[in-house]
Amino acid sequence: MPKWSPEHSTVTADLLALKAVPPLIARGQVTFEGPTACVVATESECPGLKVGMDVVIDACREAACRLIGHVVGLEGHQVRIQVRTVVPTDQRIFPRMWGGIEVRYRPVQNGEPGDTLESWLAGAPAEGSWSQPAPYMDFSASGLRFEDRETCQKDDRVLLEFRLPFRAETWRATARVVRVAPLTPEELADQDPSAEVPATHEVALEFIDLGPGAIDSLMDFTRRLQEVFV
Repeated sequence: MPKWSPEHSTVTADLLALKAVPPLIARGQVTFEGPTACVVATESECPGLKVGMDVVIDACREAACRLIGHVVGLEGHQVRIQVRTVVPTDQRIFPRMWGGIEVRYRPVQNGEPGDTLESWLAGAPAEGSWSQPAPYMDFSASGLRFEDRETCQKDDRVLLEFRLPFRAETWRATARVVRVAPLTPEELADQDPSAEVPATHEVALEFIDLGPGAIDSLMDFTRRLQEVFV
């Protein structure tokens, strides 16, 4: 593994262990102990974890990387990881894919009924101005992150509809906007020149609720990708 040193010794990250039973995605604090070892303090118990199990640590938000490794120790909420590979965000574990997850979304507007989120999940139609980002993005069972115009603001509630590759079903969800940040000059330069409306911002959504079957489909798709990369 190439020499690597994180900018911060402790960061917030997601721990993914999709070969656990049931599959596990947990939030925690990661403390780095050098380029090949770290400890994850999870927010809740992770009974499905076992020593030797392969895991991915998604530390993109604060450490600009993902780590691939395996569990070498368990003590309460403390999970010790032996790091095998470090993947910077420009070499994504879950690659950007044209023809990937197709999404459309729109923020809930002031003045809409208070049950708009629940009605949407129940199958009610929703008029309004919908945004449809390019179909490649980072994703997990907890949310999505993609590039788009500045269509919403932090803490907005949004209606969401998505379709996974090779699946005919369209799934509904509701989400909260957790991040809207301008793209860096390098990211702007990397935009598709043929795009009719180039993206200007990174948008991150955290699921509030998912319609029937949506979580199982996301987990299955994530598991298939992890089997390729772990």
